[in-house]
Amino acid sequence: MTNVEKGVPETGLPFSFTNALRQSDEDTVMADYKRLLRTNGTLAVPNVTLSYNNMTNKLVFTQTGMEDEKNAYADDLVYGVLLEKESGDWQLIQLRNREEYGSVFMTLQYGVKREDLVVYTFATKADKTEVSQAQYLEPEEEI
Repeated sequence: MTNVEKGVPETGLPFSFTNALRQSDEDTVMADYKRLLRTNGTLAVPNVTLSYNNMTNKLVFTQTGMEDEKNAYADDLVYGVLLEKESGDWQLIQLRNREEYGSVFMTLQYGVKREDLVVYTFATKADKTEVSQAQYLEPEEEI
């Protein structure tokens, strides 16, 4: 079962906009979401790719499982984060444990376009005491 949480970026996500913001003129600040500063967590970044199906308006998170190794534990929890650029709203989606292989499908809400979303993935220890760096995901288009 997929857990989905919603909110604003300041509440509990392992992100900081410090190095990603720049002022383009006196009244406009631009965010470069690819340069978003992530936490310097000690866990390994999970193996997740992202694709988008234009026909069904679904994002597909595909995860390659990892066994226990240095800074990666089989029972780590893997998450996806969808950040809507315009509104600043976000969704936190629990994907799978790190050891699991498979895909999680996420239907975009009505009116939300893929190009308006920024997507990241990260992992936490099962007891949530450590976190990995967040990884920016660029979706591949599916036909």
